[in-house]
Amino acid sequence: MIRLKMLLFSLTFTVISCKKADVSPPPIPISAYGEEYQKGANDETVRLEYNRLLDLVSVAYELDYIKSKKIDTTITTFPCGISSVDSNGSGLDLVFAGECNSRILTGKASIESLNTIDWNQRSATIKINIQDYIIKFTSNNKEITLNGQFTLASSNGGLISEIIPNSGGLAHEIRGNIDITFDNDSTRTWRITQKRYYRSAGSRWEDIQLRIDGDSGYSITETGKNKMGYDFVSNYNTPLVFYSCNSNQNWIPEFTLATGQYSYNVGTTSVNVQAGYSGEENGYTLVENCNSKRLKIDWYFNNGSKVEYLEY
Repeated sequence: MIRLKMLLFSLTFTVISCKKADVSPPPIPISAYGEEYQKGANDETVRLEYNRLLDLVSVAYELDYIKSKKIDTTITTFPCGISSVDSNGSGLDLVFAGECNSRILTGKASIESLNTIDWNQRSATIKINIQDYIIKFTSNNKEITLNGQFTLASSNGGLISEIIPNSGGLAHEIRGNIDITFDNDSTRTWRITQKRYYRSAGSRWEDIQLRIDGDSGYSITETGKNKMGYDFVSNYNTPLVFYSCNSNQNWIPEFTLATGQYSYNVGTTSVNVQAGYSGEENGYTLVENCNSKRLKIDWYFNNGSKVEYLEY
């Protein structure tokens, strides 16, 4: 009888163990796990769009500043995508609406000054609250939604509008946490640390360049979970450099991502992303200039590799 009970216990334990193994979480996949490489449907698009948002906010805040200080009152319109700018007492409220470069923008950003230092002076700092900022792509109706907060601090003072006349430059330090809602209804949180350097590469307005690098001591610029829910840490191998391919004939940049490279790991998969490509499906070329329109994305798996090209 004792032997029979022991045998039954052993069989029961074995069955329970097998059932437990059956419901264990699956391992992190070694393929691209069905990631869509279309505008608006992936993590790379988020990286492009939150940087575009920071560009819009930086320009709008400076434009309001130089108007209020009577430094320059010649520019009366705000950049594409901003429908209204209103004072909120301690800063500005930006409302986004309308189509801009094949993207329909909606939402709001509130900007608040965190100190009494003039915006063109060192250590001037603002807080940016992003509220339901939605980017919808007209090519495929894909959407991403951003909510969250950034702080932007001027490291050395100066203005974007003074870069060409004064042959100078300026640096902004960025800290942020954003919640990203993808088209699969997943919401992910990213922490962002970066430095943004504006400089002149010549004497014309279109010679303004923006260089973005990580600001953690290890070139880390983002941490969080990707669209599919996996942890990642992104590192800038070389800074992202944006050229002002400007047709406005004024200081407001029209930035194009011309060059740069970053990488990150998702489980056992490593990803390397390089900017600066042009071309179509019949052939892509690394150009690294104002004709740059695509990212080259190299996936490296345990059992092989894959290449994707994503249009900006």
